[in-house]
Amino acid sequence: MIFPQVIDRLIAVYGWRGAYLALALLVALTALPIAALLFRDRPEKYGLAPDAGLPALAARVTKEPSFTREEALRTGVFWLLCAVGFLTNAIGTALLLNHFAIMQVANVPRREALQVLVLYAAVHVASTLGTSPPGPP
Repeated sequence: MIFPQVIDRLIAVYGWRGAYLALALLVALTALPIAALLFRDRPEKYGLAPDAGLPALAARVTKEPSFTREEALRTGVFWLLCAVGFLTNAIGTALLLNHFAIMQVANVPRREALQVLVLYAAVHVASTLGTSPPGPP
């Protein structure tokens, strides 16, 4: 929620190219090392059980259908899921990339436009955490 102001300040001081380089450096120095340390692709390699050793939720496991690439490409569900994933990200990205221009057309001052981004981030965090599946009982 603080990043909109930080990014705005970086752009004001270093321009958008400098701001992007600073953000890339920030990710490279923080998120990538943490991800590399915490990433686990197979829990068995580390003496752990899949799903934290919890029992299966269903009494009987049913086999899911398996599709080849060609079979999947011929299903409507595949294309619907692709379209939903693409359009959701495309619309969200377009709105964020043009946020200040949209706010300027609506005569919203830049400072208030930044506050809208903070509110957007807060709602995004709340909705993500609020709609996550429940943890173990």
